Amino acid sequence: VSYGAEALLVSPPPHMPDHVLLPMRERAMPVIYISRYLRSDDDADRVVNADAVATGTAAGHLIGLGHRRIVLIGGQPGTTVAEDRVSGFRAALETAGINWSDTLWQQCRPRLAEGAGAVSDILDKHALGHKDQPTGYVCFNDLVAFGTMNALRTRGIEPGRDVGVVGIGGTDEAMAFHPSLTTVLDNPAKIGRIAADTLLTRLAEPATPPRHITLASKLVIRNSCGGKAARSAAQRTI
Repeated sequence: VSYGAEALLVSPPPHMPDHVLLPMRERAMPVIYISRYLRSDDDADRVVNADAVATGTAAGHLIGLGHRRIVLIGGQPGTTVAEDRVSGFRAALETAGINWSDTLWQQCRPRLAEGAGAVSDILDKHALGHKDQPTGYVCFNDLVAFGTMNALRTRGIEPGRDVGVVGIGGTDEAMAFHPSLTTVLDNPAKIGRIAADTLLTRLAEPATPPRHITLASKLVIRNSCGGKAARSAAQRTI
């Protein structure tokens, strides 16, 4: 506001209160939410991913491979992204008849080192071969997935062979990592382009109804999700 901006592209941080944007509202400054948004502000444009679908797809893929002990690694309450991703993950498990527990979401900031730490905490509780040790990991983003795979390896657990790992993000590094990371693309460049177009349209046509754009996700299957170990575990359970 103080610099006379014409509009604001914003990805709200966790637990951001509505009143933060009041100065912009008082000046009729357009606000376009990108990736994350405030649920109470339906009058603003937004461009986001189908976050619930993304984690649901990731979990569903692991379930289809035979995994029944699956956890979600990463994310924290307070943003629509985290809330929707947890919701989609939980729905996929419950649809498959897997009982939900809050312990199936290991919260941490979406960073490589913190993902590794979160998985180490899980492995500290459940030694190799324990009946509750996860065989499948859905990771909040690719960085968390990289940390997850590194932490598993330090315990002698090989991703793609002993357990399945799926990330979200579709980074270039996902293909170069070993094993290559199965991931759900979340359209970062596409979101940016569409958000910029939406901003320009809003400035040119301020009276048009708000645009709520949700981008579809796409599962890219590589080597980290495995399959053989999951099927063997499922057969032993039966």
